[in-house]
Amino acid sequence: MAGDRLPIVFKSNIWGAALTAIACALCVWAGIAIVNGDYYSRGAHFGPIHLSSEATGWFLLAVGIPLGLVAAMAAVRGCPNLTLTEQGLTLSRCFGGAVTIAWSELAHVTIRSMRVRRGMVRVVYLVTKDGRDISVGPVRGKAEEIAETIRHVAGTMGVR
Repeated sequence: MAGDRLPIVFKSNIWGAALTAIACALCVWAGIAIVNGDYYSRGAHFGPIHLSSEATGWFLLAVGIPLGLVAAMAAVRGCPNLTLTEQGLTLSRCFGGAVTIAWSELAHVTIRSMRVRRGMVRVVYLVTKDGRDISVGPVRGKAEEIAETIRHVAGTMGVR
């Protein structure tokens, strides 16, 4: 339990975003090297599709630059994060405005499991009384602990 003192803040994992930004910087570097001819490449095969070395370099740039900028912004801004206050829950995301849910609007908290390549990922969802499901996103902490903290604070705020 995170404790009874409010506000309680669950921050994002900055290291995941920083590592993604570094990996994207390496992709951009490799793409520039391939496009400029500084790196010997015979191209790439994706099943029956063959890309020339220049097309491979441009592909690395087209993927690496936007994804790297998003990851760098997430690392610098520390988003997403979830804040529990006396008024309710506030979910701050990297893009768009913050989502605020008053304690009186919260119906319940659920945890859903999703299968990914490395195994299972458990995601916390906030369900409002009007039926909206809002994903908390990749904040640091175990899903069970986050959900239990939200339930505990909601209980102390008189929400049933």
